Amino acid sequence: MKKYKILQDTMAGGTKVYAGDIVELPEHEGHSLCGYGKAEVCVDKPKTEKQDRSVGLETSKVKAPKTRVKK
Repeated sequence: MKKYKILQDTMAGGTKVYAGDIVELPEHEGHSLCGYGKAEVCVDKPKTEKQDRSVGLETSKVKAPKTRVKK
């Protein structure tokens, strides 16, 4: 079972799926949808850690400065 991103509305896995959906399908069914141009293999991107540092510094774990409270 692989994840596929649906590009066009179609039937997959016995149900109606819409463009933009990410579904998990058997490899043979997903491969045929990719051949028709109705789906593509979904590749999960690793989430990047938010870095709060100044430009030019290699590492910095300094806390954000405190600001004045609005009245």
